[in-house]
Order: sequence, then structure tokens, then C-alpha cells
Amino acid sequence: STQSTWAVYLDLKPAERHHIDTIIHISMFGLAAPVYLLFGVAGYLQLGSKVADPKCSNVLLCFSSAMVQAGSLAVVATNLLKYPLLALPFRDTLNGVLLHNVGVSKWFIIAEMLAFSVFVYLAAYLLGTVGLVLELIGVTCGSLMTYFLPAMFYYKAHALQGGVSAQGLAGVVVMLLAGTCISSFGIFQIIYQCV
Repeated sequence: STQSTWAVYLDLKPAERHHIDTIIHISMFGLAAPVYLLFGVAGYLQLGSKVADPKCSNVLLCFSSAMVQAGSLAVVATNLLKYPLLALPFRDTLNGVLLHNVGVSKWFIIAEMLAFSVFVYLAAYLLGTVGLVLELIGVTCGSLMTYFLPAMFYYKAHALQGGVSAQGLAGVVVMLLAGTCISSFGIFQIIYQCV
């Protein structure tokens, strides 16, 4: 996942760090993309003709098969289990940037995570639906994980190896602009839904 890319880079021996591009490409194109495509195609092959029905805006309301029930449970389990995967790197990054990891005690981390969890709960409560909170997290954190962090990791990794080429810098700028546009559009869409 994106948040562990920098940790993987730092775990490599200095002489092997030039392989980080290969690791990223293999994990993206050799693992993540085929899995997403496989499950996306399988879903459409099984349910595609029924999804066109305008009454089926929510798949769970239109299908009661065991496969859909199992998929629903898997989505719930994934969302519950990924909370630490998103919150912990967020916390570590925030502490690294704001506090430079100086004087961060166990009690501070517990209080920090409790405050973060209360904030997420209050956001869900005030917006009246967990769906909007998840959409907001998706367009902000999703863009951060998909566009901003990979671009910054690429830039930092290559800057440490002697510099970023003009082509690489252009790629970083494109990723940052795409992430900004996508997250801005998503935020405006959520605000429009709330009004």
C-alpha cells in the first residue's frame, strides 16, 4: 500500500534502493491492477445486466444472493480492519511533520488516537450519515494516498539518489494537479449533496 512505500524504501540496503521503481511497478501493475480488474469484471459478469435498473442504486437492496451477502460482509470487515492502516500512518506522518517525533509518549499517542476517533465519530454524527463521511474520507484521503503520496515519495526517493529528471518532475506535477482536481471536485460534490 502507498503508506508503506517509504518504509519499504528505507528497509532496502542503500545499494538496492534504486530498485524501488521496479517494486512499485510490479506491485501496481502486477498485483493491484489485475486484482481490481478481476473482481470488477467478475462483478459485472454476474450482476451487470441487473445494475442498469434505475431502482438498483444500492446493490444490496436489489440482490439477495449468498455471493452479495458474503461480499457485503467482506466490505464491512475491510472497512473495520483498514482503520488502523489509515489512521496509524496518518498519525505517524502528522507527528513527524508537526512534532518531529520528539517527546511523543505512549499516553500522548493514546490521547491523539482517541481524539482522532472521536473526531471521525462526530463528523459522522453531524453529517447525519456515515456514507457522507466515508465519501469525504475517500475524496481526501483517497486522493492523498493515490496521487499526492506516490508523487512525493517518487520525488523524495529520486532527490536522495542525485536528482529528479525533468520528465520525472513533470510526472510529479501532473500527479499533484490530478489529485488536487479530483479531490476538489469530490469535496464540492459532497457539499452540493449536503445543501
